[in-house]
Amino acid sequence: MGITYKKDIICKIQDEFHAIDKAVTGFAFDMHNDIGNFCNEQVYQEILKQKCLENSMTANSEVEITLTPKDRYNYSVDFSEWLTTTEKCSEL
Repeated sequence: MGITYKKDIICKIQDEFHAIDKAVTGFAFDMHNDIGNFCNEQVYQEILKQKCLENSMTANSEVEITLTPKDRYNYSVDFSEWLTTTEKCSEL
């Protein structure tokens, strides 16, 4: 099944990925502690995105992907943090 997307997917080495993961997870827990449960999902997305941007991370709330050929529907992938760097992944 082919997958196309509108943003470049960038590979990170494991240590870089884990450092970003730890930071974003911390942001998410802080946000949850500050505003609590039962907010609209878009509220959480926007706060987490802004927290990432404040910490010099490139962030998008959702990224559209298209799956083909068996499935020709568009889906939004709910990544609060879409990682970018200058080195692209050679294989996906």
